[in-house]
Amino acid sequence: MPQEWATQEVIQSMEFSEAVPILKDAGEALALDSTGSTALIGGSDGALSTFSVEKQKITLKTEGDGSAINDVVAYTQGRKTLAIVAKASGEVAVLDNDKTVATFNSHAGSATGLALHPCGDILLSVGVDKSFVYYDLESMAVVSQVYTDSGKYQCAHQTLRLANIS
Repeated sequence: MPQEWATQEVIQSMEFSEAVPILKDAGEALALDSTGSTALIGGSDGALSTFSVEKQKITLKTEGDGSAINDVVAYTQGRKTLAIVAKASGEVAVLDNDKTVATFNSHAGSATGLALHPCGDILLSVGVDKSFVYYDLESMAVVSQVYTDSGKYQCAHQTLRLANIS
C-alpha cells in the first residue's frame, strides 16, 4: 500500500460521527463533488438524487427512466457541478440538475464505469461491450473508442509522476 494512504492504525482510530438516513430507493452509484458538499446518488431505477451534505437532505431527485445508473461522477464546469452517469442501457449522459446537456450511446450493452481525467475535461467510460470510450467534455464529443478482449466494469485515470534522477 502506498505510504500516502492511511495506515491500518489510522483507520482503526477513526470514530463514527453521524448517520445519514438511508434513501428509500437503493443507490447504485455515489460520487462527491470537488468541494465535498454535494453527493450525487444514482439509483437502480435510473433516478439521480442530489444530496446536500450540509443540510443532510435530498435537494433534487430526477425522474428515473428504468435504466439503472451503474456509475456517476461529478464534473465541474465553471461554477457549476454537472452529473455524468453511466447507465445499464449503455447510455452515458451529462446532466445539469434535471436537464440533459449531452447523451452518448457508444456502448453496445451496459456502460459500467466512469472516470474523469485529472485535467477535468476528459472522461473515460467502460462497458460490457469490451470497449472503453474517451470523451472531450468541453466540446461534448466522443474522441475515441477502443475494443479489448474482455468486458470492463471499472476504470480509473492514472497520473504519471516523473522524477529527474541524477
